[in-house]
This record gives sequence, C-alpha cells and structure tokens, in this order.
Amino acid sequence: MDKMPFLAVLLNSFPESVLLIYLGLAFAGGKVHRGKILSAGAISALISWGVRALPVPFGVHTVIGVFVLALVFVLFFRFKTVQALFTSVFVLTTLIVIENLLAPMLMGIAGVNSLSAVLDDLVLRILIPIPEFIILSVIAALLFRHPIFNEKQTIKDGHNETQY
Repeated sequence: MDKMPFLAVLLNSFPESVLLIYLGLAFAGGKVHRGKILSAGAISALISWGVRALPVPFGVHTVIGVFVLALVFVLFFRFKTVQALFTSVFVLTTLIVIENLLAPMLMGIAGVNSLSAVLDDLVLRILIPIPEFIILSVIAALLFRHPIFNEKQTIKDGHNETQY
C-alpha cells in the first residue's frame, strides 16, 4: 500500500503515464493524438493512484497496471486486445528494466539506501524518476523514427491469425 500525495501523482505518476502511452504508441506504430494521450495519461495516473492505495501485495499493482494500460490502448487508441496486451507488457517491462538499472545509482547519489526512503520524501519521489523519463522519451523518439512495425502485423496462434 502506497499513500502517494496528490502532488506526486501530478508531477510523477501523470508524466510517467503519458510517457508510457507515448512509448506504447511508438512501439506499436500508433498515431500520436496529444489530447488523447494527455486524457488517457490522466485517467491512467488516477487509476494507478487508486490501485497503489489498495492493501495488495507488492507487484500486484504492476499486473493490474498491464490490464489498465491495455484498456487505455483499446479505448483511446483503438488497439485490438492482443496488440494492447502485448504493447502494455513491452512498455511496463521497459519501465521496470530502466527503473532497476537506474534506481540504485540515483538512490546512491541522493544518499538514500531504500525505496521506502525515496517514497517517504516527496522531493526525492518527484526528482528520482526524471532520468527515467528522459530515457523513456528517447526510446519512444527512436521508435517513432525507426519503427519496428512498418506494416500490418500478423500473429499466428496455431489456429487463427490476427492482423493489427
């Protein structure tokens, strides 16, 4: 359970949600609609805020986040379900990898030795993710410039083919 202050939602969770959606669009070859990205990011951040407040074991909020992000891709950007789930897993895996690579170094620079110390300090909670946000932005920009999926993709599951 994480009691995230609203200022942290506004300055941390909202930008992160927007960047994750932007990265997902870049990965899946989606079109950028700034208004939709901002609206979807706000909704995703608010849902994330609510989920983090639930008394669930650590990591469950990440699994819920996959489905919330997939739902955002389906409802706001008209992704097909398989594409939305695949994109959500890619995006959240990218986030987790970047966080795990950067967190120890950034926490060392900040002079803290635990995640709970970062979460308890509003300033650190807002500042520590900034390098992560920059890296996510660069990855998304590179994916938009050099798309992975140039054409309609086909997924074969043994019996059926799904194009997206």
